[in-house]
Amino acid sequence: MKKILAFSLYGPLAASHRVRFKQYSIYAQQIGYSLSITSLLSDRYLTSMNNSTRASIRDVLCAYIRRIIILLTQARGAGLIVIYGELFPFLPGFLESLFIPSRFIYDLYDAFFLKYTRGNYRFLEPLMSTKFEKLICSASMVTAGN
Repeated sequence: MKKILAFSLYGPLAASHRVRFKQYSIYAQQIGYSLSITSLLSDRYLTSMNNSTRASIRDVLCAYIRRIIILLTQARGAGLIVIYGELFPFLPGFLESLFIPSRFIYDLYDAFFLKYTRGNYRFLEPLMSTKFEKLICSASMVTAGN
């Protein structure tokens, strides 16, 4: 069975996890693929954010390390890679690109690409403003929805 490796930002509690990936797992199986969804940030992180409490920096750093390990050990063996949003929030695109496989599908939702140019994170614009543009340009295919 061929493997699809999907990189989600949040765990199963997040609507984005369910809507962008989980709902397709049955269809993937029907056409001979296994869908493996790997989330960067856990449901515990999401719950803490929803409760307006600070997430543990240690947990976030461990999540980044886990994702790097998965990218280095599993991405090359997958038949298809799908990245939702970004692999590493707040990491500049030139660093993130070091971990992105050469062929991938980029899944973009809504106005996600404005994250570092508007609102709370605008101060990061000089470093991050072209991150999503470069992801889009380097993807084999882009899917977008809202």
